[in-house]
Amino acid sequence: MILARILNVSIEQSIAKEELSVRVADPDHIKSVASAIQRYLAHCPDASETAEGVARWWLARQRYNDALELVQNALDSLEEDGQVERINTGAGSVLYRKPHSFN
Repeated sequence: MILARILNVSIEQSIAKEELSVRVADPDHIKSVASAIQRYLAHCPDASETAEGVARWWLARQRYNDALELVQNALDSLEEDGQVERINTGAGSVLYRKPHSFN
């Protein structure tokens, strides 16, 4: 049983490495990463970092910012459609929730 788990983990790690190596050589994936770096540098033009730091800090931060913008756009759309309602907390934050029905 333990050997089966070890082999399973080993196989999963091998597959993950193969998938990563395919993505590393994929021109579209390279362009996507280059675009994320460009967006980061547009917001932080004086930034400098090693390749490891770019991967760890810049890309993670830029992907967070991209995701945040995407989530905000989705929430705005849902609010327009009446699927969520916006609640201003008064402390500068906004919460979203399913609208309460008014019966």
